[in-house]
Amino acid sequence: MNDEPQMTWVMWLTRTLTAIAVLSICVGFAAWLNATAPEAGQVQVVAGLQQVKVFEARAVPVRRQWRGYGAVASLNRADVPARVTATVMEIPETIQAGRFVTTSDVIARLDSSDFKRQEEVAAQRKKELDALVLQLNVEKTRLHEQLEIEEQDLQLATNEVNRIAGLLKASAAKQQELEAVQRVQNAAQRARLLTQESLDKIEPRRTAMIAMSEGQEAARLLAQQNVERCEIKSPIDGVLQSVDVKPGESLQAGQRVARVVSLSRVEVPVQLPAAARQDIIIGGRVELRASNNTDHCWDATVARLSPEDDPTSRTMTIFVEFDQIEGAKQFGTAAGERLLMPGQFVSATAWSDVFEPRWVVPRRSIRAGRLLVVADGVISNRPVTIDYLNEGLVPEIGVPDNQWAVLVNNPIPLKAGELVVLNASIAVRDGDRIDPIVASGATSEVTTPRSDQSVGMGK
Repeated sequence: MNDEPQMTWVMWLTRTLTAIAVLSICVGFAAWLNATAPEAGQVQVVAGLQQVKVFEARAVPVRRQWRGYGAVASLNRADVPARVTATVMEIPETIQAGRFVTTSDVIARLDSSDFKRQEEVAAQRKKELDALVLQLNVEKTRLHEQLEIEEQDLQLATNEVNRIAGLLKASAAKQQELEAVQRVQNAAQRARLLTQESLDKIEPRRTAMIAMSEGQEAARLLAQQNVERCEIKSPIDGVLQSVDVKPGESLQAGQRVARVVSLSRVEVPVQLPAAARQDIIIGGRVELRASNNTDHCWDATVARLSPEDDPTSRTMTIFVEFDQIEGAKQFGTAAGERLLMPGQFVSATAWSDVFEPRWVVPRRSIRAGRLLVVADGVISNRPVTIDYLNEGLVPEIGVPDNQWAVLVNNPIPLKAGELVVLNASIAVRDGDRIDPIVASGATSEVTTPRSDQSVGMGK
């Protein structure tokens, strides 16, 4: 019984001594590591000014830009109709959607047998009427001869009446004799009148016959034309958009057979803000860009202007035309990828016709309506008002940006040669001293311009 407390006391003593030994070893190891650790070298901090890129402000000649959007449409397109009622006999194998066709290519052949019969009937009827006209000519000639004879008879009868009347006055003839010769005179007069009437009727009959003959000739020509119309051809050179009929199908006059679209000349109705009307003129330059590939651009011209503004959207419409005759010949090839295709959605940039001197700065130089200006190495901010935005290069400024803000001139926002911070988002404040570095050439901060041309700015 007395051994148990003694064993407990020995166990606790052993544990305490072990813990003290472990702690001593750890403290000794830490002291050794601290004593053998290398000393860190001291870096001397040299105070200096922050370098900030700036550019020299100046007024440059500017043309205002106006932007809009539109869908390309072909100026020459045709819905080819059937011009006669007939049955489709043949569609050539080469006539398929997407194929190029010319005005000499037959799109469809129709059954022309009925029209050929009509042409033959009209030709025969015309011959019959021409023969009747010749017959009337003969009758007219004979009536003229008969009329001359009857006029001679009438003259003889008249002479006889005059002779008997003279004898009657001389009491050498009787009244009965005078009346007898007068009856002969009247008979000759009636015969002459009847012949004259027949002769007078010849010309109206002849005119009617000639008119009927000409009508039959017109019917023959119409039937011949309908025979020609049974070969349906494209009215323009272009690409088949669709072929809407099949062999054996019965067509009605006016029914569409195919649709042909020419790629040689296209136009884009572009909607611009109504305020652009004072700046846009016919013949002015417009740059078109494909919405799905901004690397593809086309220089076009303003062909027409809408006479009215849309009061709902407050826009005006300009009609931009572009000729691509040579490019249209390359349709379907690798070289034809830069064609403006009907139905394509494009963005358009139009320019004012007048240059005017304006203060311009890169868009990234403005933050919250303020510029950071450097004078004697000290930063100060200045409020400015943006009149409008332009895109393109401004060689006069010497900065390769292509996004520019045109400032309101009144009051004059800057002074010529004044240094302006290129990027207003840098961490500087009013009163900070900086080391200004005049920017030149391309930098990693600048977006690559869309074009190598100056857009809307004077060079």
